[in-house]
Amino acid sequence: MGEAGILKRTMTDRADISRMEATGDGYRWVYRDLPCALSRNYHGSRPRNEEKDGMAESDFYLMLYLPKGTVLQAGDSAAVRREGQILRGRCSASLSYPSYALASMDVKEVEATA
Repeated sequence: MGEAGILKRTMTDRADISRMEATGDGYRWVYRDLPCALSRNYHGSRPRNEEKDGMAESDFYLMLYLPKGTVLQAGDSAAVRREGQILRGRCSASLSYPSYALASMDVKEVEATA
């Protein structure tokens, strides 16, 4: 089994990716039930509003490992199902590598599932 096969076995999460139509008619599905793997990239807190200096909000970014050939555009919306949660947010454009694709995901909402 090559590197691509090994990586694919680690992709136990599932993503639904949508993209805003250029015509402005709404979103369309780009990928449904796409195998993926989320990995912690960066987490930090900082004040976002000078008037609320003591009220820091959290930035929560994950790396989204995707199957080879997956192409995301900057701003694509993602809903990733993993371990009893759905994480929703926006993605960066994907980077292609010989065995996988990679994108950053800015998580805006986490929902527990039953």
